Amino acid sequence: MANQDEFTRTWIIANALEVIKGYEKGILTIRGLHYRLVSRGMTNTFKHYKRVVAAMIEARWEGLVDFDTFSDLDRGMIGSTDYEHVDLHDTIREGMNQLKPIL
Repeated sequence: MANQDEFTRTWIIANALEVIKGYEKGILTIRGLHYRLVSRGMTNTFKHYKRVVAAMIEARWEGLVDFDTFSDLDRGMIGSTDYEHVDLHDTIREGMNQLKPIL
């Protein structure tokens, strides 16, 4: 088993750049990249997934990876989310009125 410490941001970025070359923009997801790196020997843990995310943020800001390299929109949404416009000041006032009897 490989030593987990060898999978540093430097290792992740170097290997990720090789993986990214084989994909069109917007096709690869961060999760997909993670599993490609696992196939190259990286340990498949949540800790290493978080390292991949952090490394790709760094690589994007350093100009090594385009911001639109990864697809974030390929998961479909099931159902809907209901929402209503809420006035923040009204909500705070309502909360304070609810707390007055307690205080």
